[in-house]
Amino acid sequence: RRQLCIDARSTFEAMAVSHPEPMGPNSVVRFVEDTKSGEKKGRKGLLKKKSADGQCEVEVWPPNAPPQKQEDVQTKIFPTSVLAPAEPRIPCPFSDPPIRRGAALLWAHLRRLHAHMAPAVQAELTNRLV
Repeated sequence: RRQLCIDARSTFEAMAVSHPEPMGPNSVVRFVEDTKSGEKKGRKGLLKKKSADGQCEVEVWPPNAPPQKQEDVQTKIFPTSVLAPAEPRIPCPFSDPPIRRGAALLWAHLRRLHAHMAPAVQAELTNRLV
């Protein structure tokens, strides 16, 4: 049975703030402030390298979505202070998106993030719990 995938971005963003994934190579990061090179607060990218002096090599993604091809990406160097993890820490041994989404909703419930859930997301969570 297929289910409609309800937008739970605000829930997952709240989870990323309260329980962030550690920033390591190949983790998705977001900019926490505007940068001198023009990246706006909230834009995302992929952390490629993190050096001991606090500099990070980041593949900056297009403003609206992850890149579809390599030409959509720009690699630049930024200080760690302008970056934060963009994804929440979700203990889940599986990589399938529907399973990870379900695990994320259960972790949001356990972390009492109901205030960050849209009514439709709360209904999806209730359906999973029943």
